[in-house]
Amino acid sequence: MRRGIFSVLLIFALLPPSFALTVTPVRQEIRVIPGGNTKGSYTVSNETKESLQIKVSAREWFKWKENKDIAMSDWLILSPKKFLLESGESKKVNYEVKIPTQAVGVLSAMLSFSPQTKSSEGVVLSVSLYAIVEGTEVISADIEKTDIQKKEKNLHISVTFKNRGNIHLRPEGEVIIIKKKKEIDRFKLRLGRPVYPGKTRTLVGDSKIGIISGKYRARILLYYGDNSLIEKVIPFKINRKGKLKVKE
Repeated sequence: MRRGIFSVLLIFALLPPSFALTVTPVRQEIRVIPGGNTKGSYTVSNETKESLQIKVSAREWFKWKENKDIAMSDWLILSPKKFLLESGESKKVNYEVKIPTQAVGVLSAMLSFSPQTKSSEGVVLSVSLYAIVEGTEVISADIEKTDIQKKEKNLHISVTFKNRGNIHLRPEGEVIIIKKKKEIDRFKLRLGRPVYPGKTRTLVGDSKIGIISGKYRARILLYYGDNSLIEKVIPFKINRKGKLKVKE
């Protein structure tokens, strides 16, 4: 993830199979300085066969402790908050972000788009907004815990990532399995959601090449922020009975 990012991510949609209300784009990225402002919009499209009255609402998503006195209404304005969308029609919902001078790190909110009709009762389409305050970012993280397990002849590796900065991060990782200085496998670590400031999240991955007895090293590489890298090497061995032991 690039520093200074305001991103819009489609995170939840509870829609019947025949229902088609869309919001695009699913992500926007902008840079906003303290005291600065920016404007943009989403396009809401009605692909159903009926007219829809759309209600737009917002609530706080994640609040960094240093921004505890900043209300969502202090930095985010949406318009319109209610509108009619005919069948096949698209309209724009505009936003304006005004960053308070005292804000640091990240400001975030969840926007919800709700059709106000009987046939769409209970339908909510939500997107999350993250406003990164440019020049105040602290990008810092480490590996809090690792675990290697052997499942039959395969390896399952989990890595707990700790975000020690003040903006959300989306780490990407891979594991390289080495035996006798030779790479024998390489696989990705999976992560579903962002890691918020002060929080942890576990990435997981699997080696499926079939591991036999011997001495190995698992080289873990995690990339985050502006191409920051955390690297950790874990020696382990598998005995002739197939039991795995990690070298401390």
